[in-house]
Amino acid sequence: MFIKTFKIRSKYLILSFAIFLIIILPIIVIPAIRNTPNTIGYLPNGETSDFLELWNIDTFEGGSSSRSVFLEKIAIDFENQNRGVYVIVKNLTKEQAQLQLEQGYEPDMVSFGIGAGDLFVDYLDELSSTYSVKSDLKNGGVYQGKQLAIPWCMGGYVLCSKNEVDTSKLLGNTENLIGFGQESTITLKALPSNTYAKSSIFASCLENYTQYQAYQDFLQNKFEILIGTQRDYFRLQNRISTGSIECNFSFLEEYSDLLQWIGIFKNDKEKTTVNAFIEFLLSPEQQKKLSRLGMFSTNGTKVYDDIEHQEYIEFEKSVNKITKTANAFLTYEEIKREQQNVLAKLFK
Repeated sequence: MFIKTFKIRSKYLILSFAIFLIIILPIIVIPAIRNTPNTIGYLPNGETSDFLELWNIDTFEGGSSSRSVFLEKIAIDFENQNRGVYVIVKNLTKEQAQLQLEQGYEPDMVSFGIGAGDLFVDYLDELSSTYSVKSDLKNGGVYQGKQLAIPWCMGGYVLCSKNEVDTSKLLGNTENLIGFGQESTITLKALPSNTYAKSSIFASCLENYTQYQAYQDFLQNKFEILIGTQRDYFRLQNRISTGSIECNFSFLEEYSDLLQWIGIFKNDKEKTTVNAFIEFLLSPEQQKKLSRLGMFSTNGTKVYDDIEHQEYIEFEKSVNKITKTANAFLTYEEIKREQQNVLAKLFK
């Protein structure tokens, strides 16, 4: 009888204690969590939520994975460190972004590549000069004397050849020697300033020819040397690892327009949070994660320094020497005109 009574009383005690915890814990714990110090210093008590929208527009091939997915992961890390802040990343084409703007929809931030900047130039606010980006690259985001965009990641150009083909043959007169894509990029600017034979250019390169088409034609031996990007390098490295191809690479270290820019839209919102997000994106800790993307840092952060990514070490060294880029806000017409100017200058 005593044991039975003890068990009943124990159940009541446990139940009462559980009810006590349910009532008391929220009163004690929630205020403590809400008042946890914020690492960046805004939204101190988490009293309101701050929703930010970031558009990503890709105009050239990336590295090994999606830039929008990469930004989503950065956004999650940022949200975890800044209670009450939510960053929504939307991947759009330039045409989709234009339609959104025409319908009155505007984001808080936009990430874009060359050939899309002219769509946003009138919407962007002037940026702080304190962002950690190499000055030679940062200058590409200046429009009419104002810093309207800064690059948060970049790629580079590389000469790719198979078998025993030497990339120094660029100085020769071989027909169909060189292939490259240039939808919105000014690829030929990456070549050393020499005079080349016009007959050496693969004919399709003179049309609206994509980089992926150039990669495919290179595999089919339609030309000998591919002016490739970080994406082609990734694809070819995968083939090398399976033993299906042998390649020689010569990294170009003077010019790249394969930069992804970020800018802030003009609106009535206070800019502390968006500035904090960009600073977070450019921080060494986050920039080192670009190894997951197969691209490179714009502020000199060493991204590839381990055995797992050793094939990117020399590529990164060359990219870090780049001092020239295209303006982020060139129009389609200006890009096409510059493509023709460079072609006429280099190839006789």
